[in-house]
Amino acid sequence: ENSTCEYWLASSSTPPRRYLDALPGFQGIRPPNLNEADVSDKPAWVQALAKGTNTYDGQRKKELQNLLAVDDAIARLLDALADTGRLEDTLIVFASDNGVMWGEHRLIRKAVPFDGASHVPMLVRYDPLTGGVGQVDASHLALNLDLAPTIAELAGVTPVGAEGASLLPFLDGTPPASWRDRFLIEHLTDGKSPPSYCAVRTTRYKYVRYSTGEEELYDLASD
Repeated sequence: ENSTCEYWLASSSTPPRRYLDALPGFQGIRPPNLNEADVSDKPAWVQALAKGTNTYDGQRKKELQNLLAVDDAIARLLDALADTGRLEDTLIVFASDNGVMWGEHRLIRKAVPFDGASHVPMLVRYDPLTGGVGQVDASHLALNLDLAPTIAELAGVTPVGAEGASLLPFLDGTPPASWRDRFLIEHLTDGKSPPSYCAVRTTRYKYVRYSTGEEELYDLASD
């Protein structure tokens, strides 16, 4: 499974020729849990993984080089919106459906409860409220299911059946007095690791319970 995922990662970033020599000083990314030596405190499915040695520096550099081309594309879009007088009334959202583990806890995959797979950037720009520089406070839990209510509120329509809540109060710097303090993460096994699980993530803690009966509890401020 890991070799399949590694092949997908290696084939998913092909920088354009103009950026093949970019970022010559890239030194790699070394989180403390990369190729973790001691996983005795982890559930059995993690303990069964062999300790890796790959630091993925080459692939990470390719991804960053590729993102330079994404920056170029975004710049062209913003220029086109500005040239046609529509930038000031356009909601721009940059987000992802998931992250991917790059050797953290020996893992190369996405469907895991750890923050490397579930905690991703979300950038939102709407000039009437943000002036192009606003951001959601990282101490609040914003989810991808908040995007539909946010867009619907701007459009003046009701998002029938949509979950989540509008993020607009955050964009002008006045977060609501009441906001979520936790959310659910679920995974149904496809017959491979990890086993099915349910997890609760708060701003401080993460609790995971697997179908095997194993449990994990993390203090995200210190673990």
